[in-house]
Amino acid sequence: MSRSDLRSLKKLNFIFFMIFFQITTFLSAPNQIIDMIRVGRPDGLDTTSLAACIIGGAALPERLMRVLRDLLPGTFVFMGYGQTEVTGIMTLFSIKQVKHTLSLHYKPESVGIPLAGYCCKVVDPETEKPCGPNESGELRVKSRLVMNGYYGRDSSETFDAEGWLKTGDTVYYDKDHCFFIVDRIKEMLKYKSWHVAPAMVEKVLIDHPAVQKAVVFGIPHEEDGDHPAAVIILNADYKNKVTPEDIEHFIAQRAPDRMKLRGGVTFIEKIPLTPSGKVKRRDIRDMVLKGLI
Repeated sequence: MSRSDLRSLKKLNFIFFMIFFQITTFLSAPNQIIDMIRVGRPDGLDTTSLAACIIGGAALPERLMRVLRDLLPGTFVFMGYGQTEVTGIMTLFSIKQVKHTLSLHYKPESVGIPLAGYCCKVVDPETEKPCGPNESGELRVKSRLVMNGYYGRDSSETFDAEGWLKTGDTVYYDKDHCFFIVDRIKEMLKYKSWHVAPAMVEKVLIDHPAVQKAVVFGIPHEEDGDHPAAVIILNADYKNKVTPEDIEHFIAQRAPDRMKLRGGVTFIEKIPLTPSGKVKRRDIRDMVLKGLI
């Protein structure tokens, strides 16, 4: 490629720009991955050196995982899980183990298995009872790599009575001890007596061909608790061709009653993110409530 081609590639997508220089592994947030998918693979770009693409920070829907794998043939594409409090990534598949490569292929929404040195358990945060396979609960962690606490802050509520770190994430594991992230406990909605995970509603929304990105949050309701609502970035080909009501109907036909978007749908051009690429869900909710978007 010429210098002008490289400048164009860098402007088009920075990850593709890095791949040009024969990197072997990269870790990315979902919003950067979605941007890669949006722009498409540049003609003539050699990706054969890229052994692994690891996604972290938030879950990427299965449909987009499969699109990304088509975009990067020959590359292992999978998700991992970690927190600053546990010194980085703590669950991951190994591309050097055949069993793991099969798992990451057939379980694209899994974040892998616990790495050496980490002990994990899943409990019901209300009763503290352990959860079995395929039962959702809070992930708790013990390790020499886990922090002692937050500097200058009372951290007593961060650990349970047995010294396990409360991650604040709702997860489940299957019979093979592969872990799956459901959502942040603090971001869970409660519609009447039902708990609703925004990520599960987003997973359905992203299957709509018009939806490029979606963020689900709760609109307070006097009687029902939370009404699920969504802000959506539309794919360019569908702008002015789909209505909020179309999206609401799409969800109503494919998801349980508790996931219906009773709080409404808003189309936006840009989703507020943190510097690390995580969605500012609370800020979005506040902007919708104030009529700013």
